[in-house]
Amino acid sequence: MPHPPCSIPLLHLSSGKGFGGGERHVLELARALAARGHVVHVGARRDGALWERLKEFSEIRLHPVAPRNAVDLFAARKLIRVIREEKIEVVHAHYARDYPVVAGAVRRLRMGGGGPAFFLTRHHYLPMSRHLLYRKWLSVADGMIAVSETVKRTMCDSLGCPAEQVTVIPNWVDAARFGIPLLREEARARFGLPRGAFIVGMVNQISPAKGQRETVEAFLNFREAFPEAVLALAGSEAGGTTFTDELKRMVAVRDAEDAVRWLGFTDDVPAFLRACDAAAIASYDEAFSIGVLEAWAAGVPLAASNVGGIGELVTDGETGIFFPPKDVSGIRDALVRLAGDAGFRERLIRSGKEAVANYSVARAGMLTENLYVAALEKRKKRNP
Repeated sequence: MPHPPCSIPLLHLSSGKGFGGGERHVLELARALAARGHVVHVGARRDGALWERLKEFSEIRLHPVAPRNAVDLFAARKLIRVIREEKIEVVHAHYARDYPVVAGAVRRLRMGGGGPAFFLTRHHYLPMSRHLLYRKWLSVADGMIAVSETVKRTMCDSLGCPAEQVTVIPNWVDAARFGIPLLREEARARFGLPRGAFIVGMVNQISPAKGQRETVEAFLNFREAFPEAVLALAGSEAGGTTFTDELKRMVAVRDAEDAVRWLGFTDDVPAFLRACDAAAIASYDEAFSIGVLEAWAAGVPLAASNVGGIGELVTDGETGIFFPPKDVSGIRDALVRLAGDAGFRERLIRSGKEAVANYSVARAGMLTENLYVAALEKRKKRNP
């Protein structure tokens, strides 16, 4: 894959404290762009998980710049200083609260006729502000990126911008991470899961919007036909255990505590999925779904809700099986089909392996770089 004729000083900004899909996106994209020959800087919270993980990569230059809110003037001043000192040519924001701060810094720097190109990536399916001032403030952006067509439509509707101003660059997964030399029995032993059971896995934050309530109920009904089945939930609840406790009471009422395993958060998704016979994603909505790509890469047949970015990724009956969101009967029926038809599971696995090859960070890095180069060339013609 050809590299650009020259190195571009880039600054990516991500102000989150935890480490979720958005932070992994920034980490892997930053490394991919550095591998393509660019000088990559990342602004992040010094006390955040992204900073901690990026410290081990010498090719990434870190800066403690992370807005606490959308009107953080102190962060804007720090951002301006970094841009000037490091001669940054492209600033790329990834958090909603970062967009206005970067827009303000870029506007200030352009008052003298220069300033960097400005890009933002939208990772969430929820609408953005429709306020006219907000739209005007972000109009300084040279380009906007959505992780799916679903997100693009929401962005265009919220910001009142034409479709050509938003480019879709899908998320990705490092498929090589899932090629681990680990037997299923070893993976199950690692997570304390029974060797002979049909195991349905869910990897997600424990939250009503992720569909665990409906999945637990559907699984308990499904288990009437497949009594040796086990549901393994990998994830934790943010801000307490109220919803988790509710789910546990549902299980206890059905006297099925041994059938549902609460594994908590795991960073070893490849090993967890290696332990599973099927994966379920029951979200009410999704901007994209890294979970779909992970299931494909791990070779695990997938049952998923037909919503948002999931609906764009999965082809029903080929790379997964759909059920309507919040539909307990639909989830049960999907699990019954997966558990009862080994040939169908194998077909889904083969098709998923083929599909995941289209979602790589190398491709995303090249597409993102193309946007940067085009924007810089356009700005150069405008300000020779």
